[in-house]
Amino acid sequence: VANFIGDSNRLRGTIARVDGEFCELRLGDGTRLIGRNVANAGPGAPAIACIRPERMRLCREPEPPAAHGDAANRVAGEALGLIYFGDHVRMRCAVPGQGECFVKVPLGTEALDNFFPGAPVSLSFAPAHLRVFA
Repeated sequence: VANFIGDSNRLRGTIARVDGEFCELRLGDGTRLIGRNVANAGPGAPAIACIRPERMRLCREPEPPAAHGDAANRVAGEALGLIYFGDHVRMRCAVPGQGECFVKVPLGTEALDNFFPGAPVSLSFAPAHLRVFA
């Protein structure tokens, strides 16, 4: 996947099923995500899904995901650190089996309260913002 599109988090998995322009991606740990099947790949194809840091939302556990809304997709991770950018921070997170990802979090977000490195985090995002490439 080209880097010219800017900052993007990459999640690797296998396409489990296709439903119109969307597909279900199964990650190595069993997590299932819904995203736009921009490569028109079929079930069983290895794929890389991309999501921009500003499209992810930092959530508190055990907030339930909404059906096909902003929180329809969710991955668990571990907070590694914060980088301040004035009106927001970039949280660096480790996602098991996927490596690191970054989340753009507005200052004052309740989920940042009591932050510490090593804290478990939950990251959510809408299916419309996840692009799946084969």
